[in-house]
This record gives sequence, C-alpha cells and structure tokens, in this order.
Amino acid sequence: MLQILKMGTLDLFWGIPFFFLSVLAMTYFLDSLFKLYAVTGKIATNKKDRNLLSYHLKSGNMSDARKIITSSKDPMILSSGSILNSYIQNRFKDVDTLRNEIKDNLDGLLKIPHEGFFNYFCGVILLVAYAGTLLSFFFLLNNFDINTNDFSELFKYMAVGIKSSIFGVAASALMSTGHAWLEKITEKTSFVREEFYRNLVEVFNSSLAEVHGNNFGSDTNSKDVLIKQSIESKVDQMKKLTKRKSYLTIVLKKVKDGLKQKANEYEHKPKLMHEITERFTQKISQISKESSEIDQQIQKLEDAI
Repeated sequence: MLQILKMGTLDLFWGIPFFFLSVLAMTYFLDSLFKLYAVTGKIATNKKDRNLLSYHLKSGNMSDARKIITSSKDPMILSSGSILNSYIQNRFKDVDTLRNEIKDNLDGLLKIPHEGFFNYFCGVILLVAYAGTLLSFFFLLNNFDINTNDFSELFKYMAVGIKSSIFGVAASALMSTGHAWLEKITEKTSFVREEFYRNLVEVFNSSLAEVHGNNFGSDTNSKDVLIKQSIESKVDQMKKLTKRKSYLTIVLKKVKDGLKQKANEYEHKPKLMHEITERFTQKISQISKESSEIDQQIQKLEDAI
C-alpha cells in the first residue's frame, strides 16, 4: 500500500504546483496567525485604556481623553486615533460620517490577513488534484493493453491519480480547518470591538443631542448636579431629566435588540454566548439603574414644586 505514495516523474505535473501552493498557503497562514495573536493580545491587555477613554469622553474631560489617545498602545484606539482627535477638537460636524469611519476602522482591525487567498485556495488545490487524476486516467487508457499480463505499469498510472486526490483533499481540509481557527480567534475579540464601538456611538449621540438641545449630557452624575444648580428652575430640570430618560429608553431597546441578535448568531457556541450575555446584562443593569435614579429625581422635583 505504501508503494502507492512513492513519487515518480508523472507526479511532477501536479506535485510542483501543489507544493508551491502549499508553501504559499502555509506562509500566509502563519503570517495571519501571528498578526491576529499580536492584535488580540494587545486588545486584551489594554482594556483599561478603553474604559478610561470612554469615561473621559462621557464626562467631557477632553484633555485626559486626548492624552489617552496619544499615549495608548491599544490597537482599537490607535486605529481611530485621528478621528477621535478630530471629534475632540470639534472638527467633525457630521456624526453619521464619524460613526461610519470608526466602524470601518474597527472592522478592518480584526479582518483576517490574506483571507482572499484562503477563500480560493481550497478550490484551486482541488483543481490541481483533479488535474492529476485526469492525467493518470489519460496515461492509463493510452497504455492499456487487454492482452498484457503485467499490470504493474498500469497500477503506476493509477497511483498518480490516487496520490493527487489524497493530497488535494487533505490540503483542502487542513486549510478549511486553519481558516476556521483564524475566524474563531477574531470571534473572541469581536464582542470587545462591538462594545467599544457602542460606547463611542453613545458618546457621539449624546453630543449630537446636546447640540440640538435634546438631552443634557452623558455623565451619569450630571443628574444630581443639575438638581443642585439654583440658577435653573425645577421645571427645566424635570424637562431635561425626562429627555434623558427617553434617551436611555432608546439605548436600552437597542442593547436588548443587540442581545437577541447575538443569541441567534452564537446559539451554537454556548461558551461564547454566555460571556456575551453577561456583558449585555451588565450594560442593561447599568442603564436600568440610571433610569431608576432619574425617576427618583423627577419624583423629588414634583414633590418640591
């Protein structure tokens, strides 16, 4: 049986392109693997920078936010550093463009390198294997003699097709497995990316609402500050708190819809889904808590009027 695997001259016709494609595929795979591990590793170790940046942006502390943007080594912050700086300096007037630019940069950050090659490799390598099989049939039929008693030469031609098929299927299966592995690496970090993007969008939406007078800011402590400001009437305070409550209701609905979408997307990956559910639940709890606090403040103001 092992005699079939011995390479002969005819094997060069499919073996050379097979070897070239295999070496190229392995080179691209290792390059993609190391790059993804480097990016995801830095994202995991720089979580504090992202949290601080979101906090400073929400609280309006642009000076400290700018310091984090310029000094952080977090790939997510670095990928959108120039856009965030433009936002801080009020040079970005179109919030929709701002959101789209941030999303494109974050999506590109976890894009698998050389993915285009991986997508067509399996088809090409199977085509090479099929060509080897056709070649073996051609020589087999061309040299077939029904009157001969020596079939060793014919078996040699058959072996060419068998080898090309085995190696082609094996290479295709390995590449599919490797590609799935790379996708799994990005999946583990994709939720972190979406959470960071969602926090930035919340900041951008709050800023837009402030410009149009639709809410009074994104800082959760600003509710108490507004109530204590004697220069504003209690009626104005209630209006602003009510608008903030309406904004939180919209955000809460979007978060819940996002959780349902992720539940459908990752229903076959319970471990990852459990982690995603915990993070969404934590976010929902924070929003619900702030909404409850606003209700209490409104009730106090109503009693005081």
